[in-house]
Amino acid sequence: MTNNGSQHLSALTRDEVTASLVNLVPMEFPGDLYKYVADHVWERILQEKANMSEEDIAKCEKFIDDLLEIKREIFKEDLKSERRPKLLERIHAFRAMNQETIKKACCVWWARITDAKHKRKVVKRGVMTLPYGGTPYGLGQQVIDDSRKHGIDMLILSEHKWSAYMGRQIYDTCKTSLERPMQLLSIFEMAGKRAEVEGRFLSWSVPVTNFPVVQYYTEGKVKKIYVQYGPPQGLRKSTGYFENTLQLAICFIEDVIPSKGKQSLGASPNAIHSLDAAHLTLTTHRADFPITTIHDSFGCLLADMPKLYTLIRETFLELYSSNPLEKLLEDIGGDIQAVWIGDLDINEILESEYCFS
Repeated sequence: MTNNGSQHLSALTRDEVTASLVNLVPMEFPGDLYKYVADHVWERILQEKANMSEEDIAKCEKFIDDLLEIKREIFKEDLKSERRPKLLERIHAFRAMNQETIKKACCVWWARITDAKHKRKVVKRGVMTLPYGGTPYGLGQQVIDDSRKHGIDMLILSEHKWSAYMGRQIYDTCKTSLERPMQLLSIFEMAGKRAEVEGRFLSWSVPVTNFPVVQYYTEGKVKKIYVQYGPPQGLRKSTGYFENTLQLAICFIEDVIPSKGKQSLGASPNAIHSLDAAHLTLTTHRADFPITTIHDSFGCLLADMPKLYTLIRETFLELYSSNPLEKLLEDIGGDIQAVWIGDLDINEILESEYCFS
């Protein structure tokens, strides 16, 4: 229920909307970010289906049923059976004849999922990874990869187009329903793109801990090398090399250059990870009892749990009371004026029972 990355984004932007969903404020019952996004995703899907004509819906429903029937027959066949290749040819031909219907059927397919728990499962991983650089394509690939993990039988038979569609729906839904956090992620990405244009590595100092972060993403410079094999054969005037000369592209790892695209791709996840690490550092440093950590999870002896319960909230407040966003954006060249700051009272985290459950 509690999404750690979104907690940091909510605290950075003082977003009171997301704060209640990731349990940064006291509530009678835990907030559920994944259910919130799932509800909005299916609202969009059902609205898209409602805008279709009854004829198109019926056509899509029949196409889906016919496609599933062929897929089930394929799955029943042994891999070495004589009938299996014929079924594969049949499904390829069926898809080729119905390319437009496959696209139209996206919303009709996902509208078949009505169980709220199933909806939540479908969107959870995408929502969880968004603060760490999730893209529409990446979210769609996650839906494809996870189709066998959710225990939802119909997902095993899904088309790649339908899974890619869901990835875009999750991303686009978050852009509107989690507006402030998504806006900040965009600012991080733009700062990374400017760093790439200027040929520098994005860097910043983490507030409070002053830990220096440098996105030192490099790769070896690729150079062309010409290698002749065998005796000379026919000199080419256009190149000055013999015909039996190979042109090889060799990566020289000792001659490094900045990796293309890594500054923008890494900006959001690394910024969030650095703040997460700062929270961990402050908590372990302030503790006067043994603590164990795994990524963003804390553990201690049962007798010390009441102290950890209080400490982890106090250190989170300490980190965000310093207004780390202003310093962070100043370091990376982001525009603080472009950030939409909300009305969240960060002090409320001290009274939140579920924020780190």
